[in-house]
Amino acid sequence: MKRLLKSCVRQLARHIRIPIRAGPCQGFLWSVPTRIRFLRGDYELRFAEFVAATLGPEDIFWDVGAHFGYYSLLASRIVTRGECFSFEPDAGNRWYLEHHVRWNRIKNISIIPCAIASVSGPRSFGGNGTGSGHLDGVGQTVQARTVDELIESRACRPPSFMKIDVEGAETEVLKSRFVNLAGVICVATHGARFHSECGELLAGYGFEIFDSGASLLVAVDRNRKDCAAVMKRTACLKEVH
Repeated sequence: MKRLLKSCVRQLARHIRIPIRAGPCQGFLWSVPTRIRFLRGDYELRFAEFVAATLGPEDIFWDVGAHFGYYSLLASRIVTRGECFSFEPDAGNRWYLEHHVRWNRIKNISIIPCAIASVSGPRSFGGNGTGSGHLDGVGQTVQARTVDELIESRACRPPSFMKIDVEGAETEVLKSRFVNLAGVICVATHGARFHSECGELLAGYGFEIFDSGASLLVAVDRNRKDCAAVMKRTACLKEVH
């Protein structure tokens, strides 16, 4: 009964929006019944500041596992001559993502209602919370598409900057012929095995790698003009995640 009441209150309150108080997303309207860190503007603050400092106006930002859209909104403010593609398969999360984009009248975000995987087709998806949904979980059936298919079909422009947070499907995203076109790839890894496998994949593509030693990898194209500067900037991420 208590859980049902809490769910009903959340459903009613989610239409209430207030401006984010500080941080890279300061001023954006955001739904109230979410984590208070979003509203305060200190959600993953060091990583958010790194993304904001590294993105450029012409970047094509792929937010893979966009959740409620915090990083998509952040990117939309910077990629004024580029574009943001936000991938979110979970219908509940996508409600917030869509409304955050709509409330803030953002025009350079395209919401793609699918998961990114190694094979296209229907997949089961689920988890125990809004941030824990994963492929092959229980709860709903979602559409999965590959990076290669999305680019070859021209459904999405090739990414120049990728943020990947997909609760254990990281290697499925990275196994692509086009991923190495990105200048910067940030991967939140979930478990030691995935961390190691993602590091090996990214190194094999020829990226310069920052390894947090825990659950974050940042890969930078060695041919990128500001590669050294970006790698130096990763120093602030050593305690992230």
